[in-house]
Amino acid sequence: MHSRIRFRLTHYIRVGMKFLPGPGRALLLMAIAAMLAACAAPGPAVQTMDSNSKALQDLGQEQQSKVEEALQEKQTEEEEKDSRVSKALEQATIMTCREYLRSYGQSGEETPEYTIGPGDVIGIQIFDEPGLSRESVTVSDEGLINYPLIGRVKLGGLTTTQAEERVAEKMTDDQYLLAPHVSVQVKEYLSKEVLLLGAVKKSGTYQLKASETLLDIISRAGGVDFSRGGSELTLIRNEETPEKGEHKVAIRIDLDQLLDGASQYANLTLKNKDVLYIPGAKKFTVMGQVKDPGDYSLDNGGLSIVEAVGKAGGFTRIAAPNRAKIIRMTEDGTKVIQVNMNKLTQGDAESQSVPILPNDIIIVPESYF
Repeated sequence: MHSRIRFRLTHYIRVGMKFLPGPGRALLLMAIAAMLAACAAPGPAVQTMDSNSKALQDLGQEQQSKVEEALQEKQTEEEEKDSRVSKALEQATIMTCREYLRSYGQSGEETPEYTIGPGDVIGIQIFDEPGLSRESVTVSDEGLINYPLIGRVKLGGLTTTQAEERVAEKMTDDQYLLAPHVSVQVKEYLSKEVLLLGAVKKSGTYQLKASETLLDIISRAGGVDFSRGGSELTLIRNEETPEKGEHKVAIRIDLDQLLDGASQYANLTLKNKDVLYIPGAKKFTVMGQVKDPGDYSLDNGGLSIVEAVGKAGGFTRIAAPNRAKIIRMTEDGTKVIQVNMNKLTQGDAESQSVPILPNDIIIVPESYF
């Protein structure tokens, strides 16, 4: 039994035996015997139960309110995860960036030229023919433009250089001009967009301007929100091959190395309808009688409950390690895992040590004595 408990019980016994009358002494001894039996009662080091059980009743109203508030916050964070990401990941082939480059052969060093698409607004200049030039021409949903003299011309899917050649060729073929000099520029980029979600300053939909890369779009979003963590980026996109047809791939990219320039090959050029997701850091919460309660990042290698409490500075002098709890959200609802950390630290229940999972709440209550 804990030495502090033994000391206090001894003190109560001495005071009670000195000042209480005979019947009172008997009641005191019976109560102390019951407490001793409860403290010494054998039981598992780890026990799981529903959250609506009596497992939280010893926390007190204030602590229960904090737990409920933390659970609600974590539940809200889970619900805010975009469903498009989770659904796309379920359908996608997950691979590293190097695996993707070996399979599909596109890297940020090979930047493809922007291709005109539906909704883009382009400017067309015919040198020495100002009457035929146009400042803004909108590309139709079919990728067509309607232009003086030459009528409907398909420019969708072409680069600006190819579009220049197409317009010049059409004018020459129709014998309107002889070897015209044509310039095509994209005035408004509206045909291609990407979705950026997760731990960035400004998440949302971004129109692709020219040939932008991962770093370009992260910069436009104000950068990574490091207060929310995030050390990995997932790029989800559609690819098409003769063997598989159209299919989704999810490319895992080390965000730290990408931002540091250590993985320049991973700075991929973005495509229309790409989805970029930067998940926040996986965290757990420690509450109650520890020296530094709060939220902590969950290491990639995982943590046991003993190590997690160590991150929070260890127990205070009035902690009850034998009544520690883990509040865990599962698909079946919230669970409470009761942990006798005294048994775990004594090494006689090593096999029952509980690993900490993302969003776990660890509670170390106050001692009864």
